[in-house]
Amino acid sequence: MDYLASKASYEAIENKVALYRVSFSDDIKKQLENTLSQMTLLLKNATRENIDPELIRESEKTKEMIEDMLQRGTPLKINLETGLVVQSGIVGKRAWVRDFQWHENVDESIFRVDDRRWVDHTDPISGLGSTDIMMFKHSGVWRPGQQTGELETKLLNYKTGDIRRVPYRGAQCVPLCFSQDRKRVYVGGLNLETALIGLFEINLEHLTQKQLGLPLLNRGYVLGGALSLDEKHLAVIQCGINNKYPSFSNQVVLVDLASGEAKPLGKPLDGAFLSWIPDGSGLVLVSRESKRLDQPPEGTVCRMDIQGNITALLKGNMPCALSPKPFILYEGDNRKWMTCDVDGKEIKPFMNGLNGFSFPSPSPDGKQLIMMQFGSADGPVPHLIDISSGKITPIRVPPGLWATPVWK
Repeated sequence: MDYLASKASYEAIENKVALYRVSFSDDIKKQLENTLSQMTLLLKNATRENIDPELIRESEKTKEMIEDMLQRGTPLKINLETGLVVQSGIVGKRAWVRDFQWHENVDESIFRVDDRRWVDHTDPISGLGSTDIMMFKHSGVWRPGQQTGELETKLLNYKTGDIRRVPYRGAQCVPLCFSQDRKRVYVGGLNLETALIGLFEINLEHLTQKQLGLPLLNRGYVLGGALSLDEKHLAVIQCGINNKYPSFSNQVVLVDLASGEAKPLGKPLDGAFLSWIPDGSGLVLVSRESKRLDQPPEGTVCRMDIQGNITALLKGNMPCALSPKPFILYEGDNRKWMTCDVDGKEIKPFMNGLNGFSFPSPSPDGKQLIMMQFGSADGPVPHLIDISSGKITPIRVPPGLWATPVWK
């Protein structure tokens, strides 16, 4: 009741259920305002394009819902007969309690667990520090035909099959990259109180963590990153930073790992898929431009120097800088994978084009890749690709949805 008095306002009673409206924190308000600004701009552009009217109507409904929540708060419902909270949470994180029943006599065998074998996953993953360890986002309960749902960031020893959850002390995290000793990982960590995703270093051996890049990275969402070869800097993509110009709401940020300080690198852009050029002279990334609401954005593979200057190389998506001889792997026309040099020249097909594969992540020595193959009835399957021989080997993984591989 103290919570309702301080955070919520009573609105109505219907069918013995009381409806309250819970106000948002300032940080969550900012995130919703940013989303609303982007939707307003997209709908404004949609009126000038030949967009599916149904898509426009759905977008307008979502926009109205966000406006309503900003003005009145998110709904919280309480059953007056049982005292149970029967609806809570914001859109996308909402929970309901339905068909609740009291049971006076319960068969205790339902809750017995002594007949099951439990695997201890509290110790560090086997092979810690080796190149056998990879990171993925994974949902073990997902099965084909279901919605994606929530995915956890997990470590996988692809040779032993050992799996551990990345020990982020928070709700969820996004895999970014490994340290060179392979005993630490960098992640974008979600804070449920602020709805922000900050930058964290996780020590896999001692299960400790520290936040980096403050105060600059104490807003928006950190959703991509790459570690420089000298391990002095971490380049990350900070998203959702510009309410006025949503198309330029991403920012490349350079974090000094010795001090933890961060600074913007270059101008805001719609960028993603960061990787370092092997000689450390700069970064490779994709810069995207949305021209129509009902079509995916058009990508341009770019190079960014350490002063933040951008050089457009060629049209493409998901670029990945590879070593030891510097070259760039990228997805070209018709979803065929191609390579070029760091100047965007010497364009060649990569193997047979690897149609159906996506999301490349190089091994630490640059001799192999992980890529996800799509089209299987069981969902995306991670594969090892030997760059010199062209050999492709599926990685044996437990059931569930596997995504966003990180090896380096």
